[in-house]
Order: sequence, then structure tokens, then C-alpha cells
Amino acid sequence: MIINKKLKISFSIILNIIILSIFIFCLTGCFESSTPIELYMPNLEDVEDIYIDDTCITEENEIEDIFNVLYCDGKGRTTKSESWHDYPPNAENVLRIYINTNNDKSGNGITIYAFMRKGWSSESYYLESPYNGAYDITEEEYNKLAKYAKDIE
Repeated sequence: MIINKKLKISFSIILNIIILSIFIFCLTGCFESSTPIELYMPNLEDVEDIYIDDTCITEENEIEDIFNVLYCDGKGRTTKSESWHDYPPNAENVLRIYINTNNDKSGNGITIYAFMRKGWSSESYYLESPYNGAYDITEEEYNKLAKYAKDIE
């Protein structure tokens, strides 16, 4: 009977350790993708126009400027933060950026959001591609995009 009681206690301890390990594993984000998620951008030559909110940008130099901000001056943007939303949650001063390409027969261009999120001690700026990824940007990059929107103060 003493052996049976010790066995139950040992089994209970082992089971609790396994459950606690799984819980800690989940909380630390170990299930996150270890492969960086790249922001999908079309070829610059294929871009017909870009809308930032209600402003249509068609000038080549302006499209190139916006494209360079989004694509990090040709280096590309990567993240490990996946996006699970249609629209960024808890975001302020959101800019909707719609990229229309000339080879897009479906009428569905690429939508990217640029926005600010207030933290405890500072503001952070991001790009979010719905159901793809959330990418860090600088305040300067955000402001470069915001200058093309009509209603930003």
C-alpha cells in the first residue's frame, strides 16, 4: 500500500511537471515561426498607382519613394510576428496603403497598414500586412508615408 501511494505521488509530480513545461513553452512563444516572414511587395515596374487613404499617387518618383519606405530601400522587410487580423488592433493614426499593379487581373491589389501604437513609455510604429506579418518601422518612415495622406495633421 505504501508503494502504491508513492507511485501515485510520483506520477502526479511527473504529470504536473509535463503540464507546466508545456504551459511555459507556449507562453515563451516557442511555437512562433522561426522562419522570418518577408513583406510581399510587387516589382516596382508593375506598380500602376498607390493609394494612401483617399490620396492616389501616380507620379513615378513618389511611387518609388513610397516603395522604398515600404521595402526598406530595396533590402526587404522581415519579421517573426505573424498577423492574424484584417485590420491592426489597438492602432492609432492608421494609414491604409493600397498598391495597385498593372498585372493584377482580379482587382485585388496589396493592402498594407502603417500605424502607431502607444506603449507604456513610448510610441512604436509598424507596417502590417493582413494575415501575413507585422513589421517594425521608424517614426521617420511612418512620417514619410503620412505626408502623402490628405487628412493627416
